[in-house]
Amino acid sequence: MTTIIPADPKQWAGKYGGYLQKVALSKISDHNIARDLVQDTFLAGLEQLPNFKGNSSERTWLTGILLHKVCDFYRKRSLEKAKESHIVNAQINQQARFSNEELFIQKEFLTMLTLKLRKLPHLWSTVFKMKYLEEAPTDQICLKLGITSSNFWTITHRSKLQLRNYFQKTG
Repeated sequence: MTTIIPADPKQWAGKYGGYLQKVALSKISDHNIARDLVQDTFLAGLEQLPNFKGNSSERTWLTGILLHKVCDFYRKRSLEKAKESHIVNAQINQQARFSNEELFIQKEFLTMLTLKLRKLPHLWSTVFKMKYLEEAPTDQICLKLGITSSNFWTITHRSKLQLRNYFQKTG
């Protein structure tokens, strides 16, 4: 069996970038996410280059890495949606003592909040949900997300200001 010597990783974007972008777009219809996954693929390929045995072509190897990245993306997204849905349902169920009108207002607010949170940068949204919806301790949030305490408070402040602006615009 012939061993394939990998090309210079500096050439991957030029040689395989277009192809990998098409593969990613066939799996995920968002151009920005697809581009990010291709970049993640190149980084993972660079990290795993010493393990590349040459049993397949370099393009096939990078495509395999990309497909794993796509699976990871969908797995993470489905976990986030399940968690978000669980939080909203828990909040609604917790408020069972309220009247139907109050429940309707609560549900409407939580729906609007969920939509507005999606407009925030991903990290901001995650910090906000963990702090105010899940009521996680600050140190746990910082540890889990790999951010400093001062960065946490900056993100929290900015996300609250941005959410307030979103709500003020929609009335």
